[in-house]
Amino acid sequence: MKTAGAAGVLGRIGFPNILHAQNKGDKLRVAFVGVGGIGGQHTGFASKAEDICNCFCDVDESRWENANKRGRWPGAKGYRDYREMYEKEKDNFDAVMVGVPDHTHYPATILAMQMGKHV
Repeated sequence: MKTAGAAGVLGRIGFPNILHAQNKGDKLRVAFVGVGGIGGQHTGFASKAEDICNCFCDVDESRWENANKRGRWPGAKGYRDYREMYEKEKDNFDAVMVGVPDHTHYPATILAMQMGKHV
């Protein structure tokens, strides 16, 4: 139990930095599915790592400020449907962070992986 708990904490803290480090100095271009709640934490991690966000998705437009109005990525384009975002922005992101309720993780994740994106 102690090992599993420690691994979970380290994974959560280290994940954005590990992903960023794979690009050897280049900025990672991240798309977000969900930008409120846990998704809001994801945008914070990516912002601190100085990653780039060209697009994001959240069905609740009142949460869009987590990505594009707090000085993080003011030019990022918001979408309400991740499928539309994936289709229109596929060349503008390298990886996707999915921060939505559990029952919607799978479709957003699998579709991104089928496109060859890191999730």
